Amino acid sequence: MKTKVVFISGALLTCILLVLFFFYEIGIANKDGYKKFLQNENSRIGKLVSQNPDLKHIPGQPDVAAYQNYLMTIDPVLKRVPVERLSVAIETYKQLSEKNKSTSSGPVWQSIPANMGGRTRFILFDPNDANGRKVWACAATGGLWYNNDVFNSESTWQIIDNEWSRYSVSSIAYDPNNTQTFYVGTGEAETAVVTYRESSGVGAGILKTTDGGQSWELLENTKDFAYVTDIAVRNENGSSVIYAAVVSGVYKGSTFQSTPNDGLYRSADGGTNWEQVLPDIPSESVPYSPSDIEIAANGKIFIGTMGNLNDAG
Repeated sequence: MKTKVVFISGALLTCILLVLFFFYEIGIANKDGYKKFLQNENSRIGKLVSQNPDLKHIPGQPDVAAYQNYLMTIDPVLKRVPVERLSVAIETYKQLSEKNKSTSSGPVWQSIPANMGGRTRFILFDPNDANGRKVWACAATGGLWYNNDVFNSESTWQIIDNEWSRYSVSSIAYDPNNTQTFYVGTGEAETAVVTYRESSGVGAGILKTTDGGQSWELLENTKDFAYVTDIAVRNENGSSVIYAAVVSGVYKGSTFQSTPNDGLYRSADGGTNWEQVLPDIPSESVPYSPSDIEIAANGKIFIGTMGNLNDAG
């Protein structure tokens, strides 16, 4: 009996050691793979600088700083920035920030403005400014900005808040029946390709404000819209109807498919419920992928399209 117990114990110990060794080997393989990935990424930034010597002379080297930030935020397993976790990360950040405000007595930090800009996908004059001087700007890699007097060279651009710098903002529209209500689309589909670093971003859906931009909320039923290329609000017999152009894209070898599919989505209840209204592409079982929405003076809607993930449309 004693011999049997010893045998079983020995067999169990052997199994445990084999399992541990297996996971250890996996860990080593993953570590080596990530090391090679970093070496390859570093070689790319070196080639970029050698091909563009002027980058060496830019004060502060923002290109290198952006690359460093990219390396700090990639997932070692996915080998890319996990943008699909963005909305959850922002909510966690807000909660931690509020907690730190109530418990921290350390120094207060203030952002220093930088006189530089990136790609601006959309500009909108604020309909609530009677003087027509306030402007909103959608930054592809830096959130939603506004300028209270765009015609004054001394007036500075301000971002909504620090959380917004994490959103890739592509479009903005206001409600013609209530100009305090704005809708903002996220995700830059035009550059949804593999690059040496994240020059564009996958979206997080559509955000809405009902107080002229003071506070914003993410529309829950749009969080699976990977890229919103355009957004518009049309007055239909006194009711405000939202139209959102939604597409999909590829980043770092991963496909970001909008759910339930690409298409022109319509909402007649302020963004709570959405219906896809475009026809399917001929010989395909999926709708067209819209890139632009234009509303004529007579209320007619014109839609521009782009190729989808399969280059159809």
